[in-house]
Amino acid sequence: MKTLEKLANDKTISVRAALVFYLPVGLTILKWEKCFNLFKIAFQKGPEEYADLITTFLQYVPKNYFHEVKKILFEMKMKRNKTIDKSYLSLMTIYFYRNLIDEKRLIEAFSDKKIDLEPKKEAFKIIANQTKFRNSVTASLKIINRLFDINKDILSDALLIIFLEPRVEDFKKFVPLIEKILNEKDIRGRYIYYMLEYLEKCLLIDAKNVFMILKEILTKSGKDFYDIRYSIPASHSKAPINIINTILECHFNLEEQALEALDKLIELRWQGVDEYLRAVDRL
Repeated sequence: MKTLEKLANDKTISVRAALVFYLPVGLTILKWEKCFNLFKIAFQKGPEEYADLITTFLQYVPKNYFHEVKKILFEMKMKRNKTIDKSYLSLMTIYFYRNLIDEKRLIEAFSDKKIDLEPKKEAFKIIANQTKFRNSVTASLKIINRLFDINKDILSDALLIIFLEPRVEDFKKFVPLIEKILNEKDIRGRYIYYMLEYLEKCLLIDAKNVFMILKEILTKSGKDFYDIRYSIPASHSKAPINIINTILECHFNLEEQALEALDKLIELRWQGVDEYLRAVDRL
């Protein structure tokens, strides 16, 4: 233990960083209290240089020791450094999912005007990634919708993560966020393709409401469909045609609306619509 304390007090930042790096491994043998004491010594000497390692270790705090970590969180908040701010917000997010802090405290952390936008964007990726899990999707979407209203710039770089692996069972939970994104013409273009792909997967869950959202997308979006700044323009998605075809085959009461949506695709020169019409003519 004396050797480890010597490393924690070492004047060389790389030595202290190496110690902090291995502290999570040491938890199995030394347990939390001893490892945390070593961390506190190292933390007082230039933590800005190994801020990411701070998150890696402190995320494992046992609930009955969280009161001790609160002091570290306060010090991190007061340091006002970009790398420290990123670790601070990441820890606050992790602690929210561990039920160590409540929603109010997390929102307050992300709303702190003294913290730059970039650390907020990085920490938000944790929240975005949690939307694919059954146990955390509801809480995550609640936070996301609140942050969208506070400052949508926090979300803009990571919203794509949300639509890569969403569960179809959670379709209704995602609808409010989808509608918010569609109302933001400055950011919606880059996400329309992925939203359409998700909507198609949800046809078996709620075809009628999937179609209603498709209509909203076709109504509100314009040039967004073809914007080549995005890796996959929305016009390359086959989902709209498949959704419309499902409505025409299974929901006769919506046939007129489906044909209107098809006319909109023709008007937009949607990729694949010509092939679809030729196939229909052959029937």
